[in-house]
Amino acid sequence: MSQAVYLNRNLPDNLELTRRLVAHKLPVIVEPLITIDYLPFEQPIVDKNTAIIATSRYGLFGLLKTCPTINRKTRVFCVGGATAEAAKNLGFKNIITGPGNAFELTAQIKALGNNEDRFVYARGEDISFPLEESLSDLPQSFLAIITYVAKARLSFTKRLVDKLKNQEIGASVFYSARTAKIFLNLILQHELLSILEEMTLVCISNNVAEAFEKHSLKKIIPQDFSSETVAQAINNLFSSDSS
Repeated sequence: MSQAVYLNRNLPDNLELTRRLVAHKLPVIVEPLITIDYLPFEQPIVDKNTAIIATSRYGLFGLLKTCPTINRKTRVFCVGGATAEAAKNLGFKNIITGPGNAFELTAQIKALGNNEDRFVYARGEDISFPLEESLSDLPQSFLAIITYVAKARLSFTKRLVDKLKNQEIGASVFYSARTAKIFLNLILQHELLSILEEMTLVCISNNVAEAFEKHSLKKIIPQDFSSETVAQAINNLFSSDSS
């Protein structure tokens, strides 16, 4: 197996994982599958009686672009480990890490979100789960803010197609079900499914891995999806394959 790792997020989001992969002497190929446009919005009230809900790191990034002075002691409910890591890197101190999908996050919010008077949900324009509807029975006020729009890539670059065809990529990392679906659609569009069967798909959660369930593909789901753990898991994978 080739020991190159394909990262499909925007470059700033890849910096920490890239650094750790390079430390393991693993080459990295970066080509984003989506572009992010952050949107303006009216600033909400975020005080000590507010909790933030984030189902993606981009929701947090967009929120802080308009509201950079939000108190970092504000409690943040994050959908999973990757979003929680982003919240930590943004300086938040009171982070609740969810199990990896929005459906299960709602149960966690209902169980633990009793200390705040209001929730602010920082989300994208397109969502895969109606979190607002699922939390509509809570007594607290709830404000959903669309902080960004994500636009899908329509085709792979020739560079990436060539590297896939030449089997130069041994693994790819997926942080969202949407990105996984975009990737799979482009693989099918370029008729590269047989190539994909030789790769390992590193998925943040079972929910993300389900995007590939119709095909017999190799997937791993690290128990902890921090950059350090993901890099170590990929290094272990390549080391075992070469031994």
